Amino acid sequence: MVIINILLLITGLLWVSYLALPSRFYDGVILLTRMSAGLKLKEAKVDGHSMPYLEGGKGPPLVLLHGFGANKDHWLKVAPQLAKHFHLYLPDLAGFGDASRHASSSYGVASQVKRLQIFLEQIGETRVDVGGNSMGGYLAIMLAHKIPAQVNSLWLLAPAGIANAEPSDMFPSRSPFELSKAENPLVIETSEDFDALAGYCFHKTPMMPKKFRDVLLERAIRDSEFNHKIFTELNSDRITIEDTIAELSMPALVVWGDRDRVLHYSGMDTLKTKLVNGTFVLMPDIGHLPMIEASSASAIEYLSFRQRKNEWSDWSI
Repeated sequence: MVIINILLLITGLLWVSYLALPSRFYDGVILLTRMSAGLKLKEAKVDGHSMPYLEGGKGPPLVLLHGFGANKDHWLKVAPQLAKHFHLYLPDLAGFGDASRHASSSYGVASQVKRLQIFLEQIGETRVDVGGNSMGGYLAIMLAHKIPAQVNSLWLLAPAGIANAEPSDMFPSRSPFELSKAENPLVIETSEDFDALAGYCFHKTPMMPKKFRDVLLERAIRDSEFNHKIFTELNSDRITIEDTIAELSMPALVVWGDRDRVLHYSGMDTLKTKLVNGTFVLMPDIGHLPMIEASSASAIEYLSFRQRKNEWSDWSI
């Protein structure tokens, strides 16, 4: 009876905390999720910016880059399986998540790629495997183009930057490179924007407690003006993937969901004609964020890819 009363008390306290302090409760859940994946929060100082990152796991170093408006925690669902085989580094890119934001700094492609180079120096890794989703996939390609000798392989999940892909539901008539500030559906300024973006990103939107949704909405609105700045600067000096990727010879795994409403999966056809050492996977009934919507399948695809490319027969996938 005493144990039951204690459990009821703990449950009640947690419920009160969820209702009264949802932001702290959400952060606590994220902390526990990181810990369960064996990830520790660390910080790098890069180009006048604080870049927090998660680190954990054993094996070859694998750096994973999040998409626009996202953060390092977008990899948490896929991290536990990967951490068994890789030493993971999951950074908040400058201007996103808990990283620094400076009004006087540039967040264009060249600046972000340079910061990633410095980040690799900060963590002491000279050769890495790099993965990225959407904008993160685009930056992974640009990093590999800049320092090909330091990038062993690429994992590209619906990468941005392909100019000749078919229009998507999110961008039916305008290229995302040509959007005005008022037209940009990637920047959240209202509750309706939040729900619309979730609908675009997922084929089956994950369930989320209302209070957690409110926390994420508040943070997205807080960051909206700066996200407009970053989006503008990223596109001011953009280079399309078609202009660079044919020069890359390292193994690359390209994964795309066939229900991606943000970036049409026809972009994969371009990569098939350009990547000399590419492997391509089209995931059925999956949207723009495979590492969240199909985390286990995404991890298995990547582990299988690495096993084939490296002939590591002792892996247990």
